[in-house]
Amino acid sequence: MKYLYGDATPFPLEENFIDTLVAATESCVSLLRLDAAAEKSRREAHLARMRAGAEISELEGLAKAANQSLARHLIATDGKPMSAAQAAAQRLQQAIDAITKQTRAAVVRKRDAAMRDTNLDHTSAAVVEVLGELLRERELPDTTWRLRWKGSTDESPTQAHLHCTANAIDLQALFEVDVPADHAWRGAVRVDQLATNIEIMMLGSRGVFRKSKKVRREKLDKYWITEVEVSPERKALVLAKNAKNTGVRIQIVMETTDQLEPTLRLLGEPATDGHTQAVRATDIDTLQRLWDRVEDTIADLILQRKRIILATLEKKPVRELERPQTLAEALLEAVGPLAREMRRRSRVPGEITLKRELGDGRREELFIPKQQLAEKFETLSPEHKRLFDIYGLEGTAEVVTTERPRNFPLSQKRFARGTDDVSEAAEDMTDAVVEEVPAAPTLRLVTVTNG
Repeated sequence: MKYLYGDATPFPLEENFIDTLVAATESCVSLLRLDAAAEKSRREAHLARMRAGAEISELEGLAKAANQSLARHLIATDGKPMSAAQAAAQRLQQAIDAITKQTRAAVVRKRDAAMRDTNLDHTSAAVVEVLGELLRERELPDTTWRLRWKGSTDESPTQAHLHCTANAIDLQALFEVDVPADHAWRGAVRVDQLATNIEIMMLGSRGVFRKSKKVRREKLDKYWITEVEVSPERKALVLAKNAKNTGVRIQIVMETTDQLEPTLRLLGEPATDGHTQAVRATDIDTLQRLWDRVEDTIADLILQRKRIILATLEKKPVRELERPQTLAEALLEAVGPLAREMRRRSRVPGEITLKRELGDGRREELFIPKQQLAEKFETLSPEHKRLFDIYGLEGTAEVVTTERPRNFPLSQKRFARGTDDVSEAAEDMTDAVVEEVPAAPTLRLVTVTNG
């Protein structure tokens, strides 16, 4: 569905960005409230350390003064028996040392308990949760999605992971996907369920005792698709003769960053294992027909992303960020320029507007009053409220122009899935309310270079 700015010029995204803007604003508000709470906790922790340090210093000063007053009674008597005063002084000194040690330990325990009560660890977990809630339902401008899917086996159930990258701010998140029980990709998919008459020429082996290479025609209709990867860097699938992904398998790589023509490899067959074969020109269209069906049917798994496993901002884990404000600033940097452009191109003062082409010469107008958006962050501190100036809501002049914005390509909808990076990230590394369920995005990867 085509979207337009309020002045009827082309909008760069194929989605209702007003919903995304509202969700991102609410997430930023949550992050900034966490930031305020964390800052208060840090101050309390600092005060706890300062108080403990002062108490320990006072305690040690008292012990030092007491020991100094006892020192003259502890002078050696050159072998003479210890006097009653000396013996008492010695016992007093031992008692002072023991009491000082016990009291110091009690002050440290009190300090540590006060610092635990600040609950900074909970803040880190909450930051990741807020980000996960946003990205489960929405995507930021200029986002690339990657999917890695593997069908169930005897050892493990079907696994699917989505890896998204908001390129403008270098924000990455890895999600686990819940594949519905009634979904076509709940397990291995037989080729003839997607396309029929899929045959290719390939190099195999013959002979029982002495294996030799032989080019043969292989009919793939009864093979099972057991693995799928889609990303800007790699589009590939694995076929097996059984749904358990055992025995001889065929790995078909449709495209990589440095490979434009499909290739295949036989896995698990000694004579040809690991040998990359170029797909014959006459078979390319056949494989492309199968691949198109794979993309078309697996696309809506992007809507089934559930649990966030890991998130990084500029390669640093989000849960390790010193302040939640850092993530809020990054999200505002991602959505703010487009929000400001929408406001600038809205014809009605006081509103942020989008139009949607419905076909048959009809359009629908979507809008949110600027005041309604501003109310969402009204209760924040002045320091935090200033971060939302990037929206340009305070501008008094509503300028309408037909010039295309230079900072936003006409298509930023990029869906790609699965690279080895996703599985490596998995090893190393509340729902937003919407009025309508978004349709499954296309799996076509479109790359547009800003001019």
